[in-house]
Amino acid sequence: MVTIKGHVTQTSEFCGGAMPSPEKLKVLSTPQALPQKTIYIKVGLVNDPAKSVINKVTTDDNGNFSVSLKSGMTYCFIEEWKSVPLNIPQNTEFMKWDHKCYTERYHKADYVLKVKTSRNAVVNINYHQPCFFKAYCGEYNGPLPP
Repeated sequence: MVTIKGHVTQTSEFCGGAMPSPEKLKVLSTPQALPQKTIYIKVGLVNDPAKSVINKVTTDDNGNFSVSLKSGMTYCFIEEWKSVPLNIPQNTEFMKWDHKCYTERYHKADYVLKVKTSRNAVVNINYHQPCFFKAYCGEYNGPLPP
């Protein structure tokens, strides 16, 4: 078993309201530590729903985590919604979902690591938080925020 260290961050988009200052826009686009984020780990290169989650870790207040994994194996790191069976959201009056895109996103690992006996890379994952009207794999056709 080898101890793997990781760091999880988040970036965000400006989603409406009064135009923020350039400094605020820079903060939104700069990766910020994501505390208390749970990451799920499966064996393999992709998120295969037939495979079970073998471990899960939660980041500390600084977005850091560590986990012990077996060397010689390849693991995919995923967020919670990918750890359960695929559930494509229902279309609504304002939101239409691209089923193919959503399915591809579900199967794609957030990070892949082949664990070596030493000198493993730090797992760095950034989650980008889009605006509700710019959802991944969704097309929004409703009213926009002021």
